[in-house]
Amino acid sequence: MSAKRRCGDQSAGKCGKKEKRAEPAVINPDLQNPRIRTAVELDCEPFLHCKISNFVQNQSFVQGLQEELLQLNFNSKSNDLYKFLQVL
Repeated sequence: MSAKRRCGDQSAGKCGKKEKRAEPAVINPDLQNPRIRTAVELDCEPFLHCKISNFVQNQSFVQGLQEELLQLNFNSKSNDLYKFLQVL
């Protein structure tokens, strides 16, 4: 018995491989509104992200969330590729 996998349709030259499709990102047309556009900032440093100014307008909620997050205990985890902090 051979150790190689065999696929049913070898005439296509592909054996169970998925095609990679590059699908373009489509930005929501609502972001073209000048009022909204000033509240959204796109940036790619240190990674691709966007910043939405005044996303949560209730400052007491934001302060409570910040206090709750600061009380969490983080455990350091790592593997061969990266290090990160995890909450249990």
